[in-house]
Amino acid sequence: MKKICAFLLIVSSLQMQAGEAFTQVAAEAVAKIAVVVGEAVVKYKIAERERIYAYGAPVTQVPVDGVDKLCDAVFHGMPERVAELLAQKVNVNGVGSARKLTPLMEAVERNDLALVRRLCGLRADLNLTNGAGETALVLAVRKKNLEIVRFLINEEADVTVKSSANESLDQMQTSREIRTLLRQEINKARDEEEEDFQGQMENERQDRARAERRRNLFAREADDAGRHSPVHEGRHRESRNARRYREYGR
Repeated sequence: MKKICAFLLIVSSLQMQAGEAFTQVAAEAVAKIAVVVGEAVVKYKIAERERIYAYGAPVTQVPVDGVDKLCDAVFHGMPERVAELLAQKVNVNGVGSARKLTPLMEAVERNDLALVRRLCGLRADLNLTNGAGETALVLAVRKKNLEIVRFLINEEADVTVKSSANESLDQMQTSREIRTLLRQEINKARDEEEEDFQGQMENERQDRARAERRRNLFAREADDAGRHSPVHEGRHRESRNARRYREYGR
């Protein structure tokens, strides 16, 4: 009996050790899978991500959607795939899960002016920000692409935004031509802002003047109405009679 008990204890101990080893191996496997999926996400490896998910990998990741596929196609310079996804009306203002950029930003990063034009034609929002708080125009300035910068400005991108380093656009490291253009546009934007402010102040002044005129008009009308009221007429007669009595004694 003692031998049987000892044998059972040994078997139980081996099972516990085997369970711990299996748990450790499983955890390491999950960690490795997570690393693979993470690399696939960062590098926009859409097909690889889909294959990993198909195997039922026990990791939590953002699923592949149309925006990710569009960003992937733009990132890798696949115009036919981009056209196919745009025809499917994929949201052009979505943000890719990998680099936290919109399709427009990815096109700017690739210096693809044609695609930038096409996305803007599909009403891509020029002033959306990425994970660092920067717009497509900031990225274009950093890429030193004069044509894209000029196009985005003509499309009324906000030139008063700042980079993630809190630099105004004309303070960023870029080409001389872009800096000159930006300074002109920033000064123009400031002038327009000042003009709008002055116009608003003038409108407020005119509103106050109209309100004052209305108050004066209402006051005159009320005064006129009071003068022609029966009470006012009676008081006027009384005061006139009193004055006559003082003057003529009757």
